[in-house]
Amino acid sequence: MESVGSAHMAVLLDDGRAIAFDLKNYAQVDHGYAATIHKAQGVTVDRTYVLATQGLDRHAAYVALSRHREAVQLHYGEDDFASRDKLVSTLSRDRAKDMASDYTRDFADRRSIILPAVSVPAKQLDMFEGLTPARRPERQPTDCQRRLHDSVVRVAKAVDGIVRARKSGGLETPKQAAELRAAAAELNQQRPNGARDLRAAFVRDMGMLADATEGRTAGAIRSMDFERRYWTDPQLRADHFVRSWRQLGDRHEWFERRGDESAAGRVRAQMTALAKTLERDPQLESLLRTRGKELGLPAHIDRPLSQTLPDWIGWGRGRGMER
Repeated sequence: MESVGSAHMAVLLDDGRAIAFDLKNYAQVDHGYAATIHKAQGVTVDRTYVLATQGLDRHAAYVALSRHREAVQLHYGEDDFASRDKLVSTLSRDRAKDMASDYTRDFADRRSIILPAVSVPAKQLDMFEGLTPARRPERQPTDCQRRLHDSVVRVAKAVDGIVRARKSGGLETPKQAAELRAAAAELNQQRPNGARDLRAAFVRDMGMLADATEGRTAGAIRSMDFERRYWTDPQLRADHFVRSWRQLGDRHEWFERRGDESAAGRVRAQMTALAKTLERDPQLESLLRTRGKELGLPAHIDRPLSQTLPDWIGWGRGRGMER
């Protein structure tokens, strides 16, 4: 950009040419902004232009390539990707977060990054070299921890038996139902509402059920701790609701854009069911009314959120606020 006024604009092109034009012929020119993919999460705009780098993976690529309503363009440099296949491979990988060791010296050279010289100090004599330290004794679980572990295993085995019976097309036996009630009562003695929290943990991740039946209860107990905090901390429930609603909203938008109405309908049903949970939690609804923008709601609503949210599925985050 060389200059801009109320009726005139002059720009300098990449090839060195300068051009000028009258703004009355380009009345729709507007500002354009660049942002990181992390910053763009949850944002919806008309058009997006994505610059691919070696730091991307399938998760970041999904976020970057699903922010648009009308069109998206993906750009990459040959200094980062020697071929289209290399680009596809990078954008398709599933990996953990980057570490500094992921980027080698040749990456710094291509980017003209000057790395500081690292001096290696001379090895210092260690007065303890050659000695084998005594092994620290493993911490033994307390009686309370052992009882909690045993109760979680018992509930898990009871639930697993019922799940297997139902998967085979039958129903649980009276004996299985009685065992589950007894196991839940025992767990509730160890921890108030423990059976409720454990059930919620299994619903969130059925893999914990298989682990717990085999005696690996650490993950299930951590999830129980989260559930206990969830039900006693309304702010935590509000954060979790907003995060879940936005994630489902992104999935719904993705399926709609692909024309997969069946999948979009299933996600819409999940979002409606999530909204209905507010009927049983007025404290949470009160908190969420102050976060309507994050949920894609208009500034002023009169009806309960459990009724309003389903009507605005697919309309939020700047699309249709004038509805």
